[in-house]
Amino acid sequence: NRLFPQNAQSEKKKDDIANMSLDDEFFISSNDIEDYICSICQKVPNPHDCFEVTCCGHLFCKNCILPWISSNGNCPLCKSNLQNDGNCLKDVEKQSKIVYRILQNQKIRCPNDCNWTGEWSNLEEHIKQCPNSIRECKYKRIGCTFKGKNAECEIHEKNNPQEHLDLAMKYIIDKEGQ
Repeated sequence: NRLFPQNAQSEKKKDDIANMSLDDEFFISSNDIEDYICSICQKVPNPHDCFEVTCCGHLFCKNCILPWISSNGNCPLCKSNLQNDGNCLKDVEKQSKIVYRILQNQKIRCPNDCNWTGEWSNLEEHIKQCPNSIRECKYKRIGCTFKGKNAECEIHEKNNPQEHLDLAMKYIIDKEGQ
């Protein structure tokens, strides 16, 4: 029986910056990336899990192409009928793996405006330590509402032990009263 809830930071959110689609401006060699830009949102789909390659060979963000097919039924680029072929997005697994590898190896800049550059595959690890990443206080689970850049959070967490102790005591008292 745990008194405190699980650490909120350990629960990965799929919509965090490391898992989002990126504008081509973040790519160091953006001329190489032009073929991978989603024609619907004009961003490069995230290689982790957010892209689809159609049977006609075009690449889109998953969150863009699925609603598009539902409402239009065709490819936004070549107008191929995608709705009648239920397997159109499923039959391109090999092609998707190739695109995944290409995108993972693309050199990018940090979307948080720090000086980091590296392969997209390393972005998630960088974001965890990026000085410009915004995060919540590690004491959020007991009621702290502070949110700021990594460095600001570290200072806040270090300089506010009494506030966090008071929140912890309130949390315990509230739990015991239930």
